Amino acid sequence: MNVHIIRDTDFPVEQYEQVMKLLQATPGLISFIRTKDNLASAALALSSGEHVGERMSVNQKGKLTARREHFLGHSFSYFFNHCDAYRERWTIPSKDFVILLTPESNSLQHLAAFQDDALNVFIKTSEWGEYLDCSAIYPITFTVMTQVLHKLYCKTMYARRSLHDKAEGCIGDYCRNKEEVIFKFRTADICMKCINGMIAAGVSQEYLLQAFPLFEKMRYEMLFKQKYEFVLRHRRIHISRSTGRSQGITVSFPDINKHVKLNPKRATLYLFFLIHPNGVALSDLEKPDYYEKLKYLYSNLYSRTAKNKQAYAGDEEIDDAFENKRMLNVDNVVNSFVFKDEKKKGPFTELTNIRKEFKKQLGDAEAVEYYIDTLPHTDTMPSTKKVVKGIRVNAKLVTYDNDVKDYILGKYCPDVDALA
Repeated sequence: MNVHIIRDTDFPVEQYEQVMKLLQATPGLISFIRTKDNLASAALALSSGEHVGERMSVNQKGKLTARREHFLGHSFSYFFNHCDAYRERWTIPSKDFVILLTPESNSLQHLAAFQDDALNVFIKTSEWGEYLDCSAIYPITFTVMTQVLHKLYCKTMYARRSLHDKAEGCIGDYCRNKEEVIFKFRTADICMKCINGMIAAGVSQEYLLQAFPLFEKMRYEMLFKQKYEFVLRHRRIHISRSTGRSQGITVSFPDINKHVKLNPKRATLYLFFLIHPNGVALSDLEKPDYYEKLKYLYSNLYSRTAKNKQAYAGDEEIDDAFENKRMLNVDNVVNSFVFKDEKKKGPFTELTNIRKEFKKQLGDAEAVEYYIDTLPHTDTMPSTKKVVKGIRVNAKLVTYDNDVKDYILGKYCPDVDALA
């Protein structure tokens, strides 16, 4: 069975292409065919006559509310006439569906409707944001498939209205109360009564088998993706100096009360990449500018314990000896970050340990935004084609306590005001 999807030019071509991609990615006996031309938006002049209808909006508490008001809209036949004109223009057989995607309003403010005596359908592409907090392409794609099934099953809009007068979370819900639209899209399901009714009415089981995976994908996109976006969005992070015996830094996530502690070596690398939001190739760490920054950071992070400072206070010779030993350690550690020869692993071991710490606290999916990893933009250094490492989190979401700003980052502390 062929289903021709035609586009009003006021419906963005980018969204139209996304809808077609979703429909055509679902294998089965229903073939979704791209429009051969576009319906000129000027052709959709408002039909005469004023109507009273229900207009939906979302109040400040996030609840759908309705109000009665006057508005102009097309008659159903006006849309169906455009479908017929397309059929005639391109010699579309009567056994094929023609579905018009248009943002224009209709006189009854239906989201979609089909013609009783022909396989013509129109679907409203605007105002989906009143019902669902997701891209309009998903409910539109869902509605394309449901309208095909509704027409094959019910034949007439009168029969369609009688499927589920009360919402049951089935595609057959008529949704006289538009707030029920949300319930129907959250479930994106077909109840057994409707499945049995469709089969009894001669709807091919192959059509249903094609619809089920599409509905499942749309349900995920329309509902659960919103939750995942909440989970995966970049969160605020705060960098503080670790207290007690554990030197280094603590990376805190105030929104979810999670904390990652990094020792001085790992903290040095982490802070280095935080202050280089565009990333750095690991092979470039030996460059004088980067090398000096690493040495500066580690020197400020790695210091003698307060106990040692107190024990040898006033003994200049011992104090100098400790300082020399400390700086030798600083040099050794920073040198370990640099690829001096093939046997040197550079910073890989510490980067692996940092990654493990973040995954332990945040889980694999969310942690990738916060540890040091290959950045997705591969064209940062096109001339050298080097792999760039960095931290993906938005630099504007990173704050530092005064200890970190003044005594660790010091002269390399990023300009927070400039990022805000």
